[in-house]
Amino acid sequence: MECQNCGFKNVEGANYCKKCGFSLISNQQPISSTNTKSDSNFKVIVICLTIIIIAGIAMIAIFASGILDNNNANYPVIVGVNSPDASSSSTTASSSGQWVLIASYTGSGTGAQSFSVPSGKIRIDISAYPIKNYASNYLNLNGDNGASASLNWGSTSDVVTKSDSISFTSDSSVIFNVDYYETVSWSVKVYKYQ
Repeated sequence: MECQNCGFKNVEGANYCKKCGFSLISNQQPISSTNTKSDSNFKVIVICLTIIIIAGIAMIAIFASGILDNNNANYPVIVGVNSPDASSSSTTASSSGQWVLIASYTGSGTGAQSFSVPSGKIRIDISAYPIKNYASNYLNLNGDNGASASLNWGSTSDVVTKSDSISFTSDSSVIFNVDYYETVSWSVKVYKYQ
């Protein structure tokens, strides 16, 4: 059976032209080709969704790895607390006396740590850099002898490194607590006058 629309020779008894879709039974218009448009639209949608899903998974993986790194950084690094190597590597004491680094602590994130300082004339320097301000970021240092230092950033403060220092003399060792909230990095350096 020959199609009146395009001239294609179809199989006898066919209802529609295999080439153009024209009705071979009556004078109807050809079947629209929306199926091919719909198929190509479907493919585009599937490709776009796949790209979005892959990008989302990548962002989650990057975010998760950053959190894991920050959680591990909450623990301070202790460098030579009261060890002879720490004082001899920092500075050699002279007969006139000078400040000698005896301990150094660092960390980041949010948490609390404690450390002990020996008796004598002591100076403690603290510094910290906050995470973007949207709350109250801080680093607080409090000793059981009443000595303290504090760094605070409010929600409108500039995101800058701040520092503070305390000095005291004690006849016995002193326990200090470092309490910190939402810091990119912080450090506490303990010096003894020798």
